[in-house]
Amino acid sequence: MNRIIYSRRIQSIVLPKSYKEILQSFELVCLYEYEGEELDIWNSNILFSMINRDYYQYELLEYFSVPNVGRTFAFGSSHDDGRLYFDLTDFSVWEYWLDDGSTHKIADSFDELLTKAKLLDKE
Repeated sequence: MNRIIYSRRIQSIVLPKSYKEILQSFELVCLYEYEGEELDIWNSNILFSMINRDYYQYELLEYFSVPNVGRTFAFGSSHDDGRLYFDLTDFSVWEYWLDDGSTHKIADSFDELLTKAKLLDKE
């Protein structure tokens, strides 16, 4: 898929405006530092890559059948085994740990996360 098709697909998903703006502002790398940890925001190629024939990368938590998460949208990674995601019921930002399946809230919103984060690299 090309960038125009990615943009149309991401625009059709109800997500925070600030996230969509950042997603459209880079093609390869978007790296932030937040509370001493690096957060890698996935690009469109990663978001819309298939995990298997039924799930896209942004559907990662559905693929793992994570309980009690509600609707989710995975959008990045942190640390070694952490994955960032939106809880689409309130657009809070959470982290899911692949190694033990635990979750914890990082910020009440993507905008809150951005106000506390420092941009390290964007290409």
